[in-house]
Order: sequence, then structure tokens, then C-alpha cells
Amino acid sequence: KLCNGQYNLPNGIQIISGNIILDCNGAKLIGNTNGKSFVSESRGLWIQQPNVTIQNCEIRNYSHGIESSSNNLISSNILNSTFYWNFRGVSLTNKHNVQYNNFYNNVVGVDVSVSGTTTDITWNEIYNNSYNLVNGADGDINAINNWWGTNEQTQISQSITDLNDISG
Repeated sequence: KLCNGQYNLPNGIQIISGNIILDCNGAKLIGNTNGKSFVSESRGLWIQQPNVTIQNCEIRNYSHGIESSSNNLISSNILNSTFYWNFRGVSLTNKHNVQYNNFYNNVVGVDVSVSGTTTDITWNEIYNNSYNLVNGADGDINAINNWWGTNEQTQISQSITDLNDISG
């Protein structure tokens, strides 16, 4: 558990042990990247082991607020956290549960990029990002019961993109 406060961590925190809960207790993790441009490969939290829960964090000014490793064993829960001024709020591979978070003022709010994933992105507020959700996998993801900043279906659809949109 982190102490509540502000942590200026240009290189973020690397999670190299599995089966843990990281409770930020409202702590702010702050990088040194201007969130609207991708100038460095920085991560607020880098998940490299399975069964990790991240909760109650505020993460800003990274290229990736949270990034998971491409290891096919990685699974995580990302709960009750806020991501803003990042290039990507979260960049996910494999199985993840993303609930009760706020993603705003990022270039990409949530980025899912591995095929066969069973990621659930539910009960979040995902709005005012250049792209609220990018599904780079070839399958569907569960992204129901989120607030997209509007009730207008056309505006919601325009803020979400997937491989079908990218490939034409």
C-alpha cells in the first residue's frame, strides 16, 4: 500500500511479482511526458506478472499510464483509478478486468492489443480522449455500462475504433 501523496516517478513502478494488490490509497503517480505526445516510452505502472490488482491510483504524464506485458499469463484487475494526460491511459494485453475508473484527456483512454483476449471494460467513465477505446485485437471485448461523455450513439461510435475501422 502506498501512502497518499504525490510521487514524481519518471520511470514509474515495475511490478515483477504476481499475486499482489497494489493499493495506491489515492496517491498520484506523475511522469514527465506531455500526455498529448508520445516522446518517450514511459510507464506509470508496468505489470509483468499474473494476478495483479491495481486500485485507487491517480496516474498522469506517461506514455502508458498502465501497461501490461505481452506475456500470455498476465491477468489483472484495474479498479477505482484515474488516468489523464497520458498518451495511453492503459495499454493492455491478455485478460484484464477494468472497472470503476476514469479515463480523460489522454490520446487513447483504453488500448487493448492482443487477439483472443477476454478483457472486461465495464462501469468506467471514458471521455474526452482523442480515442476513448481502441481494440487492436481481432475479437470483441466487453465494454458495456461505461459512460462515454454522451448518450449520443454516433458520438460514442466515433470515439471507439477497432481493427475493422483501421483496416478499412
